[in-house]
Amino acid sequence: CRAIELFVEQGDDLVNRCQSQLEYVASALRELPIICRFVTPEIANSFPHLQLTWNESRVNFTADDLAKRLRSGQPPIATGRVYGTGDSGLLLSAINLQSGEEQILSARLLEILGPILSQARSQP
Repeated sequence: CRAIELFVEQGDDLVNRCQSQLEYVASALRELPIICRFVTPEIANSFPHLQLTWNESRVNFTADDLAKRLRSGQPPIATGRVYGTGDSGLLLSAINLQSGEEQILSARLLEILGPILSQARSQP
């Protein structure tokens, strides 16, 4: 099957591209009170993911809230869980991102999380 051949030929390049895109996103969020943790679930064919966590109770904004806002915005951005990654925070995968779309994802995350998480800094 040609699809499998292409995957085998380009697998390392694809993993490296995904890692680079997720590093871009994590770097874009570095000023926010958020924890960015790279995870590579075995069940996800060793592709890197980025898990975002923050103090949800302090800002009254959950990972589910963020996922809904991303999905309902323009362009819609879908997220999901991978078995073995737990249920805390929001899990991001870059496997379906095209080159340059990490900038769009980062901008949307900053647009949504920036005002919400910045309030947490100003609260005692």
